[in-house]
Amino acid sequence: MSNVLFDDMVARETFVELVAAGVSPINAGIEVGWTPRQTKANLADPEFQELVDFAEQRLIGSMEQTLVAVAQRGNVAALTLFLFNRAPDRWRDIKRIEVKADIKVTQGMVEAVKTGALELLREHGVGAMQALEAGDIEDAEIVE
Repeated sequence: MSNVLFDDMVARETFVELVAAGVSPINAGIEVGWTPRQTKANLADPEFQELVDFAEQRLIGSMEQTLVAVAQRGNVAALTLFLFNRAPDRWRDIKRIEVKADIKVTQGMVEAVKTGALELLREHGVGAMQALEAGDIEDAEIVE
């Protein structure tokens, strides 16, 4: 085996270990002495790319293991992150937004709605009115 081939194998192994340790592929290439073009060419090799993908999965697994350890020590942020992502059917971030507005309805507005409803009845019959959905009105007062 020539030194060039051996050096290339060592560089590739080092590259994969760097990616598994969290170094981005472009930075791992620089650390092993590759140009960006050489890094791109090496990553174009499907077998090598598969090893790099596996290294990235190892990194994710390591991060998950750390997250679980931190969560088990009682870190609320880690607990929340873990549960939201691993059990989203039972744990999800629910935000409730309540909107309140003081709106005054004038007699003219009521008359306009009444006129529109009567016109709708004349043109399309009762079926058209039944298709409409009534909104929830908690409190209203007529202002003259």
